[in-house]
Amino acid sequence: MARISDSLDECRKLLEEYRALLMDCLHKGDQEDDPGALMLTGGFDFGIRTLGGMVVLIEADEDNVLLACTLCRPFFETAVRLLWAARTHNGWQRLQVHWANEDVKWAREAEQIPSVAEHAKTIRTAREKVLSRTDEDGNRVEPPPNMQQMLREIEVHDVGQGLRKECDGAAESAYTNVYRILCQAAHGHMVAIGRPGSFRRHARCGALMATSALLQACCHVVAGDAKREIEAAGQRVMAILEEGRDE
Repeated sequence: MARISDSLDECRKLLEEYRALLMDCLHKGDQEDDPGALMLTGGFDFGIRTLGGMVVLIEADEDNVLLACTLCRPFFETAVRLLWAARTHNGWQRLQVHWANEDVKWAREAEQIPSVAEHAKTIRTAREKVLSRTDEDGNRVEPPPNMQQMLREIEVHDVGQGLRKECDGAAESAYTNVYRILCQAAHGHMVAIGRPGSFRRHARCGALMATSALLQACCHVVAGDAKREIEAAGQRVMAILEEGRDE
């Protein structure tokens, strides 16, 4: 039986291993500067550092598992977005639109503040160019769907690829039983603050799901046989889950 911090550290090591494989494949294909490659590499770096931070918090005090969940939420979001993009037509471009939209929202507000107005205008101008891009058919690139719909589309893709026999509610479970609970921690929900120890399972499950999503995204981008490599990666994540299941 593994401690939760051991499980998280195993996830971190797995991400480091796959990141090295990713970088090697991208270098050989001269793809390091492709938008998708940059986003995926950034996602791995973020995940590795997030898991390291979660381990430090929990090893300092096990009640810090609630704080670890606040770190896990953006890791989960990033990993799901990258997996969705890796297997969706124009997925990387649509993610760029998502982040450009967020920057434009900030810039429009910030332009009202004299001390940052000039910088905000520069950001807004650059990001609005991203928002004006069109796809190969001349249509404006749409932003991605929300987190719940992304998870649903990933589940449908899994079925189509033979990774899952049917849509069995896994997406709804991931959204409701993991992601929304991580959101409670991130938002400082009073119920969450009052029972930090109850978030142990969600910290582990959220980290394992996010790790799995990043590994799958990597396989979609660089693996010759994505299905076989995804199944192999899934077995390694499941081994970590099984080792810590009864903690």
